[in-house]
Amino acid sequence: MLILIAGITGNLGQALFRAAISQGHGVRGLSRSPGKLSPDLHASLEGFVSLSTYYDIPAIEKAVAGVDAVISANANIPGLTLEGQLILLRAAERAGVKRYVATSWTCDWTKFPLGKHESYDEFIMFKRHLELSNLSSGTTIKPIYIFTGVLAEFAFRAPSDMTELPEIPYWNPKNGTAVYYGDGKCRWQWTTFADAAAYTIDIVTSKNAEDGGVYSVLSDAGDVFYMARTWKEVTGKDIKLIAAGDVKGLRELAMAGRKAHPLDQWKKYIGPFYWLHQIEGDWNLDEDRLYTSDKVVPTKLKDFFEMHKDWYAKF
Repeated sequence: MLILIAGITGNLGQALFRAAISQGHGVRGLSRSPGKLSPDLHASLEGFVSLSTYYDIPAIEKAVAGVDAVISANANIPGLTLEGQLILLRAAERAGVKRYVATSWTCDWTKFPLGKHESYDEFIMFKRHLELSNLSSGTTIKPIYIFTGVLAEFAFRAPSDMTELPEIPYWNPKNGTAVYYGDGKCRWQWTTFADAAAYTIDIVTSKNAEDGGVYSVLSDAGDVFYMARTWKEVTGKDIKLIAAGDVKGLRELAMAGRKAHPLDQWKKYIGPFYWLHQIEGDWNLDEDRLYTSDKVVPTKLKDFFEMHKDWYAKF
């Protein structure tokens, strides 16, 4: 199967590339930054299309021509997640593509109304727009949405090209600290790039992929005490656990930040909301209904820390 990966030069895009190749599929890339791919990855591509902006329609139409599936692995950037993805999906429709993985790999935002978590609003709007437009335009693509919890490389500050999220110092290996609110027993859920990518390729190439749908996958889950124990087991170092306050105080902090900034500056105040929703379980994945595959062995936290042991040793 030939798969187009939009955003192939990013963290997840490159993981998807490797997973697709390892599962025997061809890959075409679409991105603004071809230089971010290593020569060996470039050599494995069926083709690469550069685009100038997310609304570079001629480039997008060239990219989707002749592929069997499209994966939108672009970063969650205002405008790109909604407008850019609609442009990509409509081009895929015109090209006759039936398999499409929408930008997701997050906690389960289908449980949220608009405005509850601003960084997820464009995900919600994209999905809802397609559901509504199907009534009039006869949308031919039924997207696949994949939920992963937090991506592990971001959560545990492993190598990635994403800067730290504001106001979420819950895991700081550089300082040897982990901060928590409440009793610390909040169950965090996470998935590694490699696991998320392997599950995604398995799903989009499955016989039911054209039916679309929502899938949940996980590598591992646990509270801050599990994280600290596992860190000590792998590195021999202690993590200092810091109680930052109660959940009521966290909620007040989050709401005060939202009140103090206009909507287009949501990145300045969204951090505490990630923490708050996780503690309250608003967007948690149902661990009794996870997608599993014999092609993927979930990476447990101990194995993840072992994998990045040399990186953490720099701190």
